[in-house]
Amino acid sequence: MKEKTVIVPCCYLPPISFWSVALQAENLVIEQHENFVKSTFRNRCEVAGTNGMLKLSIPVQGGKSHRQLFKDTQISNEERWQKIHWQTLCSAYRRSAYFEYFEDKLQPFFHKEYKFIFDFNYQLIELIFSLLKKENHSTFTTGFEKEYAAETLDLRSKFKSFHETAFGSTKFTPPVYFQCFGERTGFLPNLSVLDILFSEGPHALEKIKQALYEIDL
Repeated sequence: MKEKTVIVPCCYLPPISFWSVALQAENLVIEQHENFVKSTFRNRCEVAGTNGMLKLSIPVQGGKSHRQLFKDTQISNEERWQKIHWQTLCSAYRRSAYFEYFEDKLQPFFHKEYKFIFDFNYQLIELIFSLLKKENHSTFTTGFEKEYAAETLDLRSKFKSFHETAFGSTKFTPPVYFQCFGERTGFLPNLSVLDILFSEGPHALEKIKQALYEIDL
């Protein structure tokens, strides 16, 4: 990547496009001082179900209109969202080739109660680095900057939809791979990284990295 530093939001089980950028960034910086942004992957991920794409959302205290720093945003644990999310993942991916290989690593995140969504998301990001057998080289922002210099790739407003394909000097083309319900639903691109991990296992890393390539600006 031409840009040496990349700023990204702290997403919930981020999509493949997030990881294509994150794995190739020289300096990966996770934004922790922004306000909570609704309708993004900060509290939502997308997975493949029997009838198509499923959206899993983490409820937050104060609702969508509650304005506060994302790092201070608390999860609404009155709702049994963790149980629902884990049951959904098991139902969707139990037949995948590598689900059982990763199951024991993921399960604790959906049984232990977390207070802050940022902490929950980031610990899952740490886990994904480990599952991909890559060192977690990310750091955090020390304050909020509205804009960054040109040599910094600011992706805080990205990762709102699986349709996004351009990230600074690079272009993302969603990798194609086997999905359990693909014959019924058609291929669903750029879902949560769990989708490609459960399907491709040790081959997921190379497919994710190859999905991002340089473009002429």
